[in-house]
Formats: sequence, structure tokens, C-alpha cells
Amino acid sequence: IYDSLTGFLTRGEIIKEGNKIKQEFSTNRKEFCILMLDLDDFKYINDKYGHVVGDNVMKMLANNISNHIRSSDYIGRYGGGEVLLSCPNKSMENGFSLAERIRKSIEETKFYIDGDNYINATLSIGLYEFAKDDLSFIEAVNFADMMLYKAKNKSKNKIMCFNNA
Repeated sequence: IYDSLTGFLTRGEIIKEGNKIKQEFSTNRKEFCILMLDLDDFKYINDKYGHVVGDNVMKMLANNISNHIRSSDYIGRYGGGEVLLSCPNKSMENGFSLAERIRKSIEETKFYIDGDNYINATLSIGLYEFAKDDLSFIEAVNFADMMLYKAKNKSKNKIMCFNNA
């Protein structure tokens, strides 16, 4: 159920929880947004400093993100450096504010790799807000992921939002 490195839900579990939240959204139409977050250049960190350092950076990242989310949010490790955050009762505007707080916090964090040596890291984030009943949770995840890769291709350390209009 939980990823051993981050303590977040596993990919399968976060999708399962997201499907439940999506069903609630379809019933009560409360706001619901999802964020796909990815540690920029995670492969480079692993290649340059080794996987032990990469794992420690992921643990520190997870701890940092956890300090910014509500107990009603669901978070899971989606892949390598990717994290999926489901935020029931949160609008696009509020989701963007949350994403910016997380992005800025990671940007300002010193990730210590040993004693006095540290590296800086950044996050790219894709954001999607549910607006239609006909979209499945996984389709929405794909839209958030598409926005994530737009952010990475632009300049990294950026937030991109999907526009439903």
C-alpha cells in the first residue's frame, strides 16, 4: 500500500483513491484537482551522486511535500521522481497556490548529501482540475502529466495548468 522510500501511497493505491474521489466528485460536484510533481533532473542526481543520495533526496522531498498538504489530500509515488497528489475540495486556483508553495519550498531547500555538502533541486508540476463527468481519473492524470512535461520542456521548475475552457 505504501512506498517504502517516501511513505506515500504506491502507484496502484493512489489511483484507487483517486477513482473514489472522482466518484464523489461526480455525485456532489465539489472542486477536485490533481497535481503531478516531478523532481527535475532526478536521473542526473542518481548518476552523479549515486542511488543512495538519490534515495535520500526523495525522502527529503517527500517530507517537504508532506508539510504542505492537508490530511484530506492523497499523495502517492507515481514513478522514479514523480509524485501524484489528489486534492478533493480544492479548486484550480487553490491547487496552483499549493503547487507554488511546494515548488518554492523545494527550490529553497538544501538537500544535504553529506556533512557540509548539499545540492539544490527543483520541481516541475502539472495541474488539472476536474470539470467534466465524462473524464476518468486516469485520463485526468494523463492531462496533469501532459502539463508536467510541458513545464519540463519549457524551462523546468515551473507549474503548468490544463485549461478546460
